[in-house]
Amino acid sequence: MRQFSVNRSWFSVFSSQFTVFSSAAPNVFRDASGRDTPMDMQDFRRLKVWQQSMDLVTACYQLADTFPKRETYGLGSQIRRSAISIPSNIAEGSGRGSQKEFSRFLRIAYGSGCELETQIRIARRMHLGNESHADEIIARIEESRKMIASLIALTSPTAPTQP
Repeated sequence: MRQFSVNRSWFSVFSSQFTVFSSAAPNVFRDASGRDTPMDMQDFRRLKVWQQSMDLVTACYQLADTFPKRETYGLGSQIRRSAISIPSNIAEGSGRGSQKEFSRFLRIAYGSGCELETQIRIARRMHLGNESHADEIIARIEESRKMIASLIALTSPTAPTQP
């Protein structure tokens, strides 16, 4: 796993098969065979942030499954939809074929992460599900949002510090 710096913070975004190229070419990546590949052509399944957000979906489903039946179509359903939105938007943006579109969908994924964190915090306030599991999910969400923010910084020509 390789790391890079954005705004003096270190993040690992890509699996070990990809390395961020030089800062002079922030939108180019080198694959395992040494070929340079534009980011918008990357396979989203190789993005570490997508992989971790898929794991986040599983954790959210497991938490929502512990909610009382009355929340099956309420907060539990909202949590599931927000969680699914994160990797779905990363994948869709990756497949759009342009840096601008990829960045736009990354921003949507970031917003879905904020929405999901809010819903998990509401569940904790209402004493729904396991509190330590909810805390673990919140930590995963925060990590995913940092990774998404780093990708936004790499894909945006004039990236703000926060999406």
